[in-house]
Amino acid sequence: MDKSEKMISDNHLQAVLDIWSQKREQTTFSISGNCMSPMIKDGDYLIVEHGSQDIHIGDVVAFGIQRNPSIHRVIKIVDDGKRELFLLKPDRYNTPHPFILKEQILGKVIEIRGSNGRFDLNSLFGKYMNYILWIRSYISWRSSNANSRLWRGIHLTNVIRSKVFFGRYPIDMILWKGLLQAHRIWLLVLASLLTHKRRSG
Repeated sequence: MDKSEKMISDNHLQAVLDIWSQKREQTTFSISGNCMSPMIKDGDYLIVEHGSQDIHIGDVVAFGIQRNPSIHRVIKIVDDGKRELFLLKPDRYNTPHPFILKEQILGKVIEIRGSNGRFDLNSLFGKYMNYILWIRSYISWRSSNANSRLWRGIHLTNVIRSKVFFGRYPIDMILWKGLLQAHRIWLLVLASLLTHKRRSG
């Protein structure tokens, strides 16, 4: 932490963040750690839209300490009629963070720039990708903490499948490589449509 950071009190920082949340300001910062890999890796840059007004299941959000936020995926939302509670989990691990209040979410990750290229999570492809990764993350969490015959059966199936078919190449990496390839095709299609539009115009 440098001297300029020490001069800013937590109260002043919170006031700034509250204003940013109301205006949905965007900030960019570098991520430290690999809990959200393979989608987000150590050293990648994230663009976060401040505020918690538009958070859905599958979204990747920043929360926690203002000066050094954590990045997790929303895997469950509970509304008890008085407040909304969010269950967050890193993609790489099966243990979720305890439920947090909506007000504790600092913002939503809307863009990733790094080792995997650039991902616009507000695009149609980005939203579908988040949804697919949410399904995978949710199943991993529920099956690893199986409390019913259904989830115990799914967990057993996953264990057998990983040992027989995916011992060398984990299914998470196979899924991610498929999404990367789909993303490349998506970008090529968008570029082709843009070129066609310019020529037509």
